[in-house]
Amino acid sequence: MKAWTQEEIAWARECLLAGDAVEEVAEAAGCTPAEVLAQAGTPRRLTAYQRDVLSLYLAGASFKDIDLTTGRNGRAVAGKAACAVITKLRRNGHPIPHRNRRDGTDRASARDRAHTRADTHAATGAPIQ
Repeated sequence: MKAWTQEEIAWARECLLAGDAVEEVAEAAGCTPAEVLAQAGTPRRLTAYQRDVLSLYLAGASFKDIDLTTGRNGRAVAGKAACAVITKLRRNGHPIPHRNRRDGTDRASARDRAHTRADTHAATGAPIQ
């Protein structure tokens, strides 16, 4: 068994997280299912709903659009159900990227927003609001 590159490991994990069977990943990689598990780790099983939410999120859909598409918002504010699923998956160790991170934090700080406004003003001459 040859050692996999980081790209190969990331690809295998992404496939497994998306719901592909270990056998399918092994066939695509040209190895055995045991080698896939040894290199990429044990897959965490997702429900069909979690897979739908994750695939829509990774495709760029907003939380509101995800809830409206999957029909899971009920009477709640549209977006809360999908946000809760993504948050739970992250807490369970799934490497789901954040869309709004600038410097590794969940939200930009007030200082970062002020710098952005100042940079925009300097570049365009627009008034700072």
